[in-house]
Amino acid sequence: MAKAQSNDALMQFDLIPGKDHLTEEQKKVIPDEYYMEALTFRKYCQSKPDLYQYFDCDCLSRGFFDERVNAGPEKSRDSIMLTIDDGRCVDATEEGLNVFNRCLANNLMLPSNLDPEEYCGCSATIFTQLLEKAGVRVTPQLMLKAQTQAQVSCRKPDFIERLRKR
Repeated sequence: MAKAQSNDALMQFDLIPGKDHLTEEQKKVIPDEYYMEALTFRKYCQSKPDLYQYFDCDCLSRGFFDERVNAGPEKSRDSIMLTIDDGRCVDATEEGLNVFNRCLANNLMLPSNLDPEEYCGCSATIFTQLLEKAGVRVTPQLMLKAQTQAQVSCRKPDFIERLRKR
């Protein structure tokens, strides 16, 4: 395996935030392939809606890189991908926007006593916060629970008022 002597690989890796925990010496002895694999994983994450809608791809890429460095070349890419999602990289902002848009589009289900944008904004905000605070792997069950809890909470006008004051 080639050692990371090339400045190109180091400069490319600078595109992944959060690798500051490595010293310059550590960076130089890590194989180029590890850097490039982390960048490839980042691009993969950014191309997959089931990842980028729920996770911070930069955070996952750093986790992927760290796991590769710790595990070495023996561990498969798929095994690393299974170990890096421990809840630290959840970022449901993208999916929160989707929740908002789906809510507005589903006007038959909106509470008649509330402003649609306010209700949908509340639902999206609470949904996003619940997923991000869960600190666990995002599953369909967790998403359904968060969406249901957000919708029920936001049907209460006093809840929306309290949220507005935060």
